[in-house]
Amino acid sequence: MLLFMEQFVPAIRNGDKTETRRNHKKPRCKVGSLQQCRTTLFGKPFAIIRVKDVWIELVSDITPEGVKAEGFPSPGLPALTPAQFIKGFLEIASGHITRRSKIYVYQFETVSSCDGWEGRKQTR
Repeated sequence: MLLFMEQFVPAIRNGDKTETRRNHKKPRCKVGSLQQCRTTLFGKPFAIIRVKDVWIELVSDITPEGVKAEGFPSPGLPALTPAQFIKGFLEIASGHITRRSKIYVYQFETVSSCDGWEGRKQTR
């Protein structure tokens, strides 16, 4: 299972977002595995994805292609430069990482959208 901010739900469901970067100590998803996507730990899944590849990169190494694979731009998400993406990523990480930190990149494809998902109303 992977947690995503609610703003990314449409981009994942429609296939615009095909990568996610995470500050994990070790990989949490194996290549070929199916993962539920949720916005909260106990919420209903909004999609099922298949992990296609996993690699390590520095936060500062994201490319314009990587930003696009992160879903920027897509409906509801603005176009970003790599510098803008890095700034936002570091803000979300709340000081736990720097531009030189190693992070995991999970490349995925959306296998299916889950019916019945209605955002935060579905959480406990």
